Amino acid sequence: STLGMIALGAFVLLIVYGISSSIRETGKVWSVVKASGFVELSKDDKSLDNALYALNPNWSAANVRYRNQGQRREYVFNLNIYDPKLDEKDMASETYAAIISPHLNVPHFKLYPRVQGYGKLGDLPNALVGKVVEALPRIAIDISPEFAQRYYVHAADEAAVTALLSAGRQRKLGDPAMLLLNLEGKGDTLVYHSAQALDKSSGLSNEEKAHKFVNAGGWLEELF
Repeated sequence: STLGMIALGAFVLLIVYGISSSIRETGKVWSVVKASGFVELSKDDKSLDNALYALNPNWSAANVRYRNQGQRREYVFNLNIYDPKLDEKDMASETYAAIISPHLNVPHFKLYPRVQGYGKLGDLPNALVGKVVEALPRIAIDISPEFAQRYYVHAADEAAVTALLSAGRQRKLGDPAMLLLNLEGKGDTLVYHSAQALDKSSGLSNEEKAHKFVNAGGWLEELF
């Protein structure tokens, strides 16, 4: 139908805009990484690859930089995703980050960001993302309106993740001043990339987004 074609066209335009914004943001991220004490990870150090494998056996890291912040280790990297059907690897367009900390012990969960600030233009991608078929099923929990406007929740253990996402954590993650993230956690590891390109309402510059992303490890460890 005509309305369907218009909706599809709007969806494509939003995806193209999001990708171009993400690319501009990525360039700033690596400049911030270089200036923030991150160093190249030795190829013999498999700590990050082991953590990624525990989340998804088709994931591996490339171009890894890290820094130690007390007992927390922070990484910034490119994510390689192996497609077993094609027997080939593709690199994700976004720059990823991860933290590994003995202070974390979270059940397996994933937060999918919702498109923000685009009005009706965001309705279609939000509807599609909310129905994505993943290894982790989408769950319905008693969440705050602010959190629900920013994230969908996927988890294997609904009871454990409902307990994890307390009212206080929901308020923090639902705060528009906080960086919008695509976030997955399991055990002592959180892996995430910035989804701030989907939030037109933030008003942040690419450099501000990059600084928030590179330095998100501290408040994420404290939050979880």
